[in-house]
Amino acid sequence: MNVIGHSPTPIHRTWLWDSLTSRETEVARLVVQGMRNADIAQELHISVHTVESHLKHIYAKLDVHTRVELVRLIRDLTD
Repeated sequence: MNVIGHSPTPIHRTWLWDSLTSRETEVARLVVQGMRNADIAQELHISVHTVESHLKHIYAKLDVHTRVELVRLIRDLTD
């Protein structure tokens, strides 16, 4: 992902992003938009517990530990 004026995304980070399921990707994108777990659950028609489970998997796959780290990582990957 090389956009003029931006450095390319490191390959290992892109690979990590690609390891997410489509539902995990949806949850991660909604987190970046600033949505709370309850709002994400309502938006995706799933339980809050399921959102939390997806987040645990996302954190493990992307090697992050907080929402803030997740948001920063995703913004780095999509810039």
